[in-house]
Amino acid sequence: KSESRARSTQAKRERPLVSEAPVEWRAMAPRVWNHDLARACEARMNICIASGSQSQFQWMKAKEAIEAVRGDIRAFQNGRVVNLPRLPNIVSHIIQQIIAERIP
Repeated sequence: KSESRARSTQAKRERPLVSEAPVEWRAMAPRVWNHDLARACEARMNICIASGSQSQFQWMKAKEAIEAVRGDIRAFQNGRVVNLPRLPNIVSHIIQQIIAERIP
């Protein structure tokens, strides 16, 4: 048992950091979405202001909620999103589509 523990700790030490990993591995690393989602919310807020829509306030609240997140909002390749704040259903649905890169 002690030999297997020694091998597992040695294997952990031999793993490269993300910055040292090959480019193929870095492509699999989850993307951070905080800044992009805040910009997307701001753009949709400005579109609502220009058209005179009242939904500008829900986009303003969504932008504030995203900026208030302490950690990184990360999207994994399997579709799981981590640290996304609770948002209204319509806003959450659109943000999920932005993360899935279905809409700009």
